[in-house]
Amino acid sequence: MPHPTRFPSCGGCQKTCSSTHEYCERTVRDLPILGRAVRLRVLLRRVGCRDCG
Repeated sequence: MPHPTRFPSCGGCQKTCSSTHEYCERTVRDLPILGRAVRLRVLLRRVGCRDCG
């Protein structure tokens, strides 16, 4: 879960944004550990940047 007290930054201009557009969950395949497949579930926060849109 993204840190609730920190504002996210825009991926385009790197400025902090106070509004969150949406949350989405992604599954990322990582390298195997001890012969077992590893999948990471990551929660991403998309922001609404005033400068970039």
